Amino acid sequence: MRLPGDVRAASAPPPPAGPRGKPIRPPPVFLTNSPSPGLEGPTVVTLPGGRTITNLPAGVLPQSPLNTVRLPSRAARKFEPLGYQPTSFTVLARFFLNLPSTNALAEMTPAARWEAVRRQIPEDVMALNGQKVALAGFVLPLALANGRATDFLLLRTQSACCFGLMPRVNELIMVKVPPPGMMPRPDTPFVAAGALSVKWIGEGDQLTAIYEMRADRVEPAEGF
Repeated sequence: MRLPGDVRAASAPPPPAGPRGKPIRPPPVFLTNSPSPGLEGPTVVTLPGGRTITNLPAGVLPQSPLNTVRLPSRAARKFEPLGYQPTSFTVLARFFLNLPSTNALAEMTPAARWEAVRRQIPEDVMALNGQKVALAGFVLPLALANGRATDFLLLRTQSACCFGLMPRVNELIMVKVPPPGMMPRPDTPFVAAGALSVKWIGEGDQLTAIYEMRADRVEPAEGF
């Protein structure tokens, strides 16, 4: 029974469940402009220690900052006084290519195929064609002689080396190094320095890469 003048406070909503306050260390933030499979655009993932741009699913990304090549690494900058322009896969792999259909590529001339790719490559990347550059990555040997590699892939992340994930054509560089070659080390980033070519690499209408390097020097990436 409610009497005149009886003032009763309205029932307040219960307090929200869960911990209060701000976390001491915020968790990694995952952002993307490619919200569903099949849409074009890079996936931008913020990890502890740095940011990388990749098309790999966040669940299979390397979780250690040591497995991420940044722009530009200190190891690559050490080659600048020797006449090499330091760069990174953050630059070389930041764009996505849309190729014509397989049937269309088969009917195109080699020059037309390359033109379809070239016009999608940023101008600053095309400007590196023929230039001496240095960048860090992970080595996947293609040819070995006495345990040393004279041909190898320089890859953007360890995941492509160790977990069989297919890199995009701009996430790898086909590197040739003079004899006696270099001694590859698993899980160790290297800096390759040499003349970079930007071109169609592949047999016929099959595009496998767009970067090739004639390396003058290949060294473990100290200060990576």
